[in-house]
Amino acid sequence: MKTELYYRPIHSKGGTVIDVMLAKALAEKYYNQNKNQVFKDNGNNSWTLIIPNERAETSYKFKLNKHELSSEKGVDGAKFNIKRLYVEENNDTGMQLSDIVNKFSSGTCVETLPEITTSSDNTDITIDNVEKIKLGGSYYYELEEGTVPNNYFSSYKKALVRVHAKNDGTIASEIIGIIAKDSDQWSAYNKENQQNTLSVTQNGNEVKINWANTLVYTVTLNKKQFKGDIPKDEEGNTKLVELTLL
Repeated sequence: MKTELYYRPIHSKGGTVIDVMLAKALAEKYYNQNKNQVFKDNGNNSWTLIIPNERAETSYKFKLNKHELSSEKGVDGAKFNIKRLYVEENNDTGMQLSDIVNKFSSGTCVETLPEITTSSDNTDITIDNVEKIKLGGSYYYELEEGTVPNNYFSSYKKALVRVHAKNDGTIASEIIGIIAKDSDQWSAYNKENQQNTLSVTQNGNEVKINWANTLVYTVTLNKKQFKGDIPKDEEGNTKLVELTLL
């Protein structure tokens, strides 16, 4: 829907030269102050300003669930660096992975969000609270786990997430790419193979990325040397109580 504003001189049927010049000057001034409007000469000494209605908006929250693999327990001390980029798309498909990676690499219009440090008692950390996003627009997020806590292993260095405001007013979200722990190259996210360690879930306009770390156990073997013969019982079993450390 659009609104059209007409200005026609009223001093005479066709308007005097001064009327025409004044009408055009006023319309051009209004246009110059409102660049999103279109100035149209209709002929017959009339002009039209076509003023498009503002696009509708919606909102969403983007959260992080940092947890142990196969557990709801949170992880202490993981640090995330986060960047975001807004793109006018007006379609539900989104950009190719290579194109959005290039946009982040260029740094143009890329915003840096506050660093996040995770804790074991909070698996519902707010990354971003977007109060207004125009329908058809998308925010892309680059998440980097810059610090992996001791005794944990992370399968990923980085992840790219898209949050899209659809034209019907709903929110859509997806993971589009990852950098694996042992790589420096972006690759497409494989939901079938990677959803156990990295996934996006959504409840209405609340989007959550679930990023799991594997708990690592350390086993230490200490070898000891004993003097003399190793004592054994009548059945040949070692009698540890009679061993003496060197």
